[in-house]
Amino acid sequence: DYYIAISERVKSRIEKYYGRNVEAVIYPPVNTQGQASEAHQGPALKNYFLVVSRLVSYKRIDLIIDAFNEMRLPLVIIGTGHEEKLLRNLASDTIHFVSSHLTDEQLAAYYGSCRAFLSATDEDFGIAAVEAQAAGKPVIALEGSGTAEIVRDGKTGILFPVQSKQSIIDAVKKLQKTTIRARDCQKNSRRFAKELFAKEM
Repeated sequence: DYYIAISERVKSRIEKYYGRNVEAVIYPPVNTQGQASEAHQGPALKNYFLVVSRLVSYKRIDLIIDAFNEMRLPLVIIGTGHEEKLLRNLASDTIHFVSSHLTDEQLAAYYGSCRAFLSATDEDFGIAAVEAQAAGKPVIALEGSGTAEIVRDGKTGILFPVQSKQSIIDAVKKLQKTTIRARDCQKNSRRFAKELFAKEM
């Protein structure tokens, strides 16, 4: 029997906790087609930052909300979960919550119209981050997480060092001073295409 991991982050956990070698890292398949920013009519709100996630504690969406409360920048959070009420109470009037019950086209519209996608969790991987890259959008993510393996730091997004409000603020400010091209993000997303997954398996 062999272990195959979905990211380098998961590989390190298998080796640490199971004491077993990992045969290969094969990233999960993601639909990277049809996410282009021009393909769909986006929501009325413009130039916003985007979170797509289950609303649970380990995702650390509370830190993102704290950062955007301070920066007073528009943020859209798509998802549901047992922390939704708590997070809504934390959020200022520049933060908008959207139900996760969206069609693929509606979700693609949010990706396509956003300024950037954010993740503050130590995730195993991060399919939503790949979908954002496929839409030509930069990703801000936690360094050392599985999501960080998706991002080309400084080229397709920005990585921040620790889970804190200030780290997120610094990363957003850095992004605003960094030129990131949509075609670089889209090209990067193709590393996670379904066809490549099937070939590697």
